[in-house]
Amino acid sequence: MKNFLGSANNENVRGLTSEEIETTKIFLIDDEPIILQIYESHLASAGFKSIYAFSDSVEAVETLRYVTPGIILTDIHMPEVSGNFLIKLIRTYEHLRTVPIVAVTSDTDDETREGILRKGANRVMYKPVDKAKIVDCVRRSIESHRKLTLQLSKAKSREQAQSEQKNAEQISLESNLRNLMR
Repeated sequence: MKNFLGSANNENVRGLTSEEIETTKIFLIDDEPIILQIYESHLASAGFKSIYAFSDSVEAVETLRYVTPGIILTDIHMPEVSGNFLIKLIRTYEHLRTVPIVAVTSDTDDETREGILRKGANRVMYKPVDKAKIVDCVRRSIESHRKLTLQLSKAKSREQAQSEQKNAEQISLESNLRNLMR
């Protein structure tokens, strides 16, 4: 897989492979269909293809129970299920605990931002959202998640290797002890 170096339309997605750009499932949740269309258009023009838009937050929750997207962007102020509640709920699902969540809001005060992050969002993006902002935010979120996943995988491999080494040493010690007792 070669790194996607970008073209005139895709200059904002450097660092991701073309496969990652095309296959990462992006879930967009906003009660305003026109906003979803704008976000979809911005992301599609940057090469993202697996975009799923939900104007009904209840439908989004039902889908998220069974699907693991690569990233979720959710509006905060929605009827029925607010973005804040949605973020907290998403974090209760085991398969969604590490999925990057970007909260989109027009509330720019620090207290609101901190509250959103405490509930489990990874980033907060402020409205109005233009093409460069949404593409950059999605790209950075996917890259950060990829790096974190790689680091966790390496740490788990090291831990497993250390455990196997300790087991081998224990077996060797027990074998030597048996030989001495004969």
